[in-house]
Amino acid sequence: MLHPDASGMKHGARSTPENCLGFVSHARLQAEHLPAYAPELNPVEGVWCEWKAHRLANHAAEGLDALAQLAIFEAIDMRRSQELLRGCVGGTGLPIRLH
Repeated sequence: MLHPDASGMKHGARSTPENCLGFVSHARLQAEHLPAYAPELNPVEGVWCEWKAHRLANHAAEGLDALAQLAIFEAIDMRRSQELLRGCVGGTGLPIRLH
């Protein structure tokens, strides 16, 4: 599935599924138009929700470096939880198959 950016293309033409079809020549690709702002369709929103509600809740970092280090640690730890990440993707309702 191809998700064109609605911000515009070369010479100011808007990116739509119709004008992206030239880029879609493979039978397994499909162009879809998404709204400019749709956090419910973004799997990263599920990750942020998990961080805010559980992993970083009630944590006061001593500075930006400490916060960055904690974020890296949590990202690595979350990467190990395939079930959680699949849930973030599945929560969007998008037809994405994960292997």
